[in-house]
Amino acid sequence: MDIDHALTLAVQHHEAGQLPEAERIYRQILQAESDQPDALHLLGMLAHQVRQHETALDFIQRATNSNPQNANFHNSLGNVLRALERPEQSVVAYQRAIELDPSLATAHSNLGTALQELGKAEEAVAAYRQAIELKPDYADAHYNLATALKDQGKLTGAVNEMKRAIELNPQYPHAYVVLAGYLLQLHNAGKALEACDACLGIDPLNLFALAFKSIALAEVGQRNAVRYLIDFDRFIQRHRIDPPVGFPSLAEFNTALAKHIRTHPTMITEPTAGATRFGGHTEELLGEPAGAFAGFATTINDAIAEYLRALPADPEHSYLAWKPERWRLSTWGVILGTRGHQMPHNHPDGWVSGVYYVKLPGVVKTSDRKQPGWIEFGQPPAEFHNQASSEVRAIQPEEGLLVLFPSYFYHRTIPFESTEERICFSFDAIPEV
Repeated sequence: MDIDHALTLAVQHHEAGQLPEAERIYRQILQAESDQPDALHLLGMLAHQVRQHETALDFIQRATNSNPQNANFHNSLGNVLRALERPEQSVVAYQRAIELDPSLATAHSNLGTALQELGKAEEAVAAYRQAIELKPDYADAHYNLATALKDQGKLTGAVNEMKRAIELNPQYPHAYVVLAGYLLQLHNAGKALEACDACLGIDPLNLFALAFKSIALAEVGQRNAVRYLIDFDRFIQRHRIDPPVGFPSLAEFNTALAKHIRTHPTMITEPTAGATRFGGHTEELLGEPAGAFAGFATTINDAIAEYLRALPADPEHSYLAWKPERWRLSTWGVILGTRGHQMPHNHPDGWVSGVYYVKLPGVVKTSDRKQPGWIEFGQPPAEFHNQASSEVRAIQPEEGLLVLFPSYFYHRTIPFESTEERICFSFDAIPEV
């Protein structure tokens, strides 16, 4: 086998997005030469690309063992370790890459990202600045520097760096949307609106931009345009479900599901990140052990499909102009105790989001005008310092109720006082384009 020719062919398939064919050739090369470092590295990068991070780690570690002096291999190793949420180890990998090749700008920028994840903003800024010194036209490094400056509270500097990233790469949709968020925090809603529209001009399906646009429109007084984007009556839908197969009643299903959420091995109480306060949440509920939830995915997917079918087509509305044909579900359980609530947030990586109510305290079921434990839509996070009052819609939870809404809708829950638990699980339908 001509290894060089095979590698060239495999890379051509890889770059063209023909991943199965690229993988086939990489594996053929490894059958002929089991420690061929480039094939190991590229096969690892392919696995990383399709989110098979443990597999990627194995191949890239083998590549670094085969050729320990290759800086790019160590840089890739750092990327995989970050994807596996091992930032400390990724820092070591990036530092090794820099030792081997101090001019490798991507390794400096990636090191900055890992340091930023570890809360070391000052060190991250230094790493990003080094990357930019090595490669002044490195748009991603300017973008990353902007985010680190924002972490330090230096919003004006963050805006300037994000604008520089856009100058270097005008087709950088996420830079526009992050810039919009920064401008909103600086009370410059007009420029934020321009940034949102620029993002949507490049990426019409960007729900981050749609969410920020709704805030900016409210701030500049375009109430009708806000209602067009955030139409509570059109977009928020409620469903009562039947008990899944294997459960004679919905009450028995809810009891089993509540136990599954309470005892799930990924349950984290008082998480330090995210929207939950005075409560806890799980990670992915669709993984093992699935328990009572195993047969429920079909129920959710059917409800999402019906939700999408019922929405009208509207080419002028970014959300209604397109509907995903395929998606994957991401679900997690949430348990709130007394004073428990969720801060305003949204899920713009999804397309349709929802919540199913499993168990509720008695106080949530009452007609208390303070709406304890209710879910409320429309209020943006406080960090945007919005001056315009937001139109909101509150919905009273009911055990066995499924609520669906667009993933860009901001929502929160209202605190309640009770010794009983409020248990639900949330989910996103994430498009597979």
